[in-house]
Amino acid sequence: MNLIAVIYYYENLQLNETRKKILIDTKGLSGIYLILNKITLDFYIGSAATNKFYPRFSNHLFYFKGALWNRISQLCLKLSNSGDTLKLLILKYIF
Repeated sequence: MNLIAVIYYYENLQLNETRKKILIDTKGLSGIYLILNKITLDFYIGSAATNKFYPRFSNHLFYFKGALWNRISQLCLKLSNSGDTLKLLILKYIF
């Protein structure tokens, strides 16, 4: 049976402490991530190469850059002004 497990789970993405934790936790990792709007349940699934998790997250979620920003912006447009409506989950396949 194939399962998908959550390796890391982050909320309050607007906080500097959370951003620092993402940077530390994802150093050296590659894999699949999910960005979830807790209110609308809209989500985006993406992937990142080794040591590219934080640059990808910061470009999309913090600096609003990148080709994938269009989909992510749709999630964010449905938010209030607080960042606590998004969750970031880093996923791993378990075989």
